[in-house]
Amino acid sequence: MKSKSTLVTAALDEVATLRVSEFARKELVTAHLLREYGESSDLTNQLWSDLSAELRVNRRRDISDLLGLWIWRTPDNGSRIRNALDDWLRACDDESKVWIALHREGIPFVQEGDLLERATERFPSLANLCREARLNR
Repeated sequence: MKSKSTLVTAALDEVATLRVSEFARKELVTAHLLREYGESSDLTNQLWSDLSAELRVNRRRDISDLLGLWIWRTPDNGSRIRNALDDWLRACDDESKVWIALHREGIPFVQEGDLLERATERFPSLANLCREARLNR
């Protein structure tokens, strides 16, 4: 049996491969990792705690896409994942978390434009991303 960190890395590798096919191929490792965590658990924060500091920074796109895949596969249609991503954005305490929260489909905080302003001030490297999010509200 693979260790959790090996399984997480394999899932991120699978997501990167799936992205090339526009997610047209069947997911095996990502589905296995979802079962390991339990579909009704705090998937977002469990995944985050199992990521190395290097993966958190260098694999943000893969993490975001993995969570996006899981949104469609959980019994609550991803509401816990979305809520956790909202919390990450509100906390605004980690640039990678904010980046991931801003890269999901349908950013729901349209009434909370101050979050985007705060993220821009806290993480200037995310200014363009926050500007795009403002335009897409």
